[in-house]
Amino acid sequence: MLSYIIEDVSGMSYAKYVDEHIIQPAGIHATGQDDQRAAIANHATGYTYENGNLSPAPAINVYNLYGSGSLYSTAEDLYLWDQALHDGTLITGPSLTEMIDNQYRIEDGSAGNHTSVVKSSRTSGFISQYTRYPDDNVTIIVLANLGTIPLKQIEQDLEAIVIGEPYTVPEVIHRTAIVVNPDIYDAYAGMYQFNIDSSMNSTILQEEESLFYQEAGNPVTVELYPEAPDRFFISPDTEDTITSTRGDDNEVTGLVVTVYAGMNLAAEKTS
Repeated sequence: MLSYIIEDVSGMSYAKYVDEHIIQPAGIHATGQDDQRAAIANHATGYTYENGNLSPAPAINVYNLYGSGSLYSTAEDLYLWDQALHDGTLITGPSLTEMIDNQYRIEDGSAGNHTSVVKSSRTSGFISQYTRYPDDNVTIIVLANLGTIPLKQIEQDLEAIVIGEPYTVPEVIHRTAIVVNPDIYDAYAGMYQFNIDSSMNSTILQEEESLFYQEAGNPVTVELYPEAPDRFFISPDTEDTITSTRGDDNEVTGLVVTVYAGMNLAAEKTS
């Protein structure tokens, strides 16, 4: 929505506005609006695990995401953007003060006694997290072209290194699927609506003897592997988990998605 507001107010395309008012003033050179139809130098390929094997993730044209995730960049460029955002290059005066005082209108938290502002994102084969410590003038940026890395632990360990707290090296995660009667999958199949936002929906699909998960608006479906009764994982090397909830009649009534950033997202089954 914001990208369309920008276009309406400025009379410019979103890509042109971002280039003229953010990219050029910040002095960054490897950032722009991604488009599968264009040849972009050094563009990374996103990867995922399919049947236990590392393979290129299904391609989606993120250009269609527009202001909700259509830009490509590098950690170096994002750091330059971060500095330009806070040194008065991009925002000045009352606007800069209001942005900081209102905690950027994104998730805020803390590491130890240090206030942090966090924004995480993921698309097919890619994952990222931006964390800023406004009181310390420290920024941590994690980008990866494997969508199942333990992002939260990596970012937390980098936080600990920066602020001088104890940290651990991430351990290898290897989860094992159990054998179940595929007849039980029919109970999970259906549409689910997330409590955090009624516009967020997902679908669990049964295809022959397998179960798949698909988020609304995302053409990619991922297979679910049973780990325990009512608990499934997407990839054996990630902590991402989908846990079903049941009512008093033992019918599946919803699910809880534990995602890469350590968040638990609850959803109710609607059909």
